[in-house]
Amino acid sequence: MKTYVMHWMCSLFGTASLFALAGCQSLPEAERPQALTTDAQQAQVNSSPQTQPVVPPQVLNLTPYPNLTLAGIDQFGEYTSLAMKITYLFDDEGQLTPTTAQQEGFIDESTPVQDDNRCMAHGGGYNQRTVFFPDTGVFVLGGTLHNVIAASGQQRNMRNLTNSDEGVMGYTGAAARVLEYVYVPCVGATRVAQGVRLNGFVNVGDRLVLKVPGENRPIVLHWPADPLPFVRLSYAQRANHALVPARVVVLSVDVPQRRVVAQYQATLPMVPVVQNAVWFSTLSWQRETLINAGIQHKVEQVTAYLNGCKPPQKPMDPCANPYGIAPPTLPAIVPEQQ
Repeated sequence: MKTYVMHWMCSLFGTASLFALAGCQSLPEAERPQALTTDAQQAQVNSSPQTQPVVPPQVLNLTPYPNLTLAGIDQFGEYTSLAMKITYLFDDEGQLTPTTAQQEGFIDESTPVQDDNRCMAHGGGYNQRTVFFPDTGVFVLGGTLHNVIAASGQQRNMRNLTNSDEGVMGYTGAAARVLEYVYVPCVGATRVAQGVRLNGFVNVGDRLVLKVPGENRPIVLHWPADPLPFVRLSYAQRANHALVPARVVVLSVDVPQRRVVAQYQATLPMVPVVQNAVWFSTLSWQRETLINAGIQHKVEQVTAYLNGCKPPQKPMDPCANPYGIAPPTLPAIVPEQQ
């Protein structure tokens, strides 16, 4: 898997608000580093006496879902950003089932940066080059997101996004943060006119209530517990390991196709050095337990640990460190190699 290096990418939204992909200052166009470097460009960056080399981990994907690795450099520090997409189909009851037959892919090294604000088969490239999001952005084709109800029954706070002339949208209201992150409003290759962001991420048990024109009954999507993608980290010269759950940062819903695409993200520190990062998902564990039901309780312990990780409000993820207390049954569930 190619590793992309994103230094800074800023976007002026309207005339008064600054939105940042990775918390950067607004630079004159001629002074802005390239957001995506080629191997040759990165070699030049790494050899520069003013810049320390970026050394992302070796990434192994043991899930059936596509993934993407980037490296971020901003005022939060240097970090690795790991992304994964899971495509779901939903039924009349709003139950989501992952599918590998209609998976939406990622950008790659041949995807032109100038196309990032366009909606293409892989969605919005701008969203995928964004190395960190603190919330979930939701975009719906063929309907609108009416509200999101947590498992507790409480309504989640949402912010309506505003379009800009640059093809991105973000929140500009009275409760806007100092740094507001922006999105390209894509559902696959289709641009939609509306979007929202939550305050925080879509969580297990959330119900997404969609209103569809001409339908009296709303569609209620039930966000499932599985699959939960996560990353196992192995640190250089340390015996410790860590588990990091990936968060839903971009969610697109295609009502006519009954299809949902979730872009997940986890951010890891460069220091201490992460030597290996391995993608897993809890659904693969469930299949394994059908063969070896004796480890079901261990699976539950690890799932509980992942669900207990505090959501990140900035890079890097709080659980992405070698000092956390991982479940003692971890080696039996998530082997070093597979």
